[in-house]
Amino acid sequence: MFEFLSDSNTPAEMAHKAMFFDRYGVQEYYIYDIEHHTLGGFVRYNEDDDHLEEIPGAALENWRSPRLGIVLDMTSGTLVIRKPDGTPFLSYEEYVHIERLLDETRSELSETRSELDTTRNQLHASEQRASELAAKLRAMGINPDE
Repeated sequence: MFEFLSDSNTPAEMAHKAMFFDRYGVQEYYIYDIEHHTLGGFVRYNEDDDHLEEIPGAALENWRSPRLGIVLDMTSGTLVIRKPDGTPFLSYEEYVHIERLLDETRSELSETRSELDTTRNQLHASEQRASELAAKLRAMGINPDE
């Protein structure tokens, strides 16, 4: 479970959520304060653990999730979530930018396909016309291949 704090979150609400997640067996619970760039976390180190245990602050600087293998990297002073291989997940802005580029590329590809279809049709019509003209020349006793 991952929570991003906002101004509307109260300490009582967050304590209630933590107790709820603990009671219902959540294996990992992370809280990131966007405004203050702080990360807190709780984990059940083993599936048999009765309660979530708080992860010491220093350990969260470059924490690897025991269940997911993702890395919560705070070494730059802000949260960077990395895949198990160490590459960062895209930010929302990066994701939106890539989606826009993909949409533009898809649109250009669609236009190119349409132009290609038009060119194929024109080529087919030209080949048909050339074949018809060659047949007429042959009918007149002229070999169009010479």
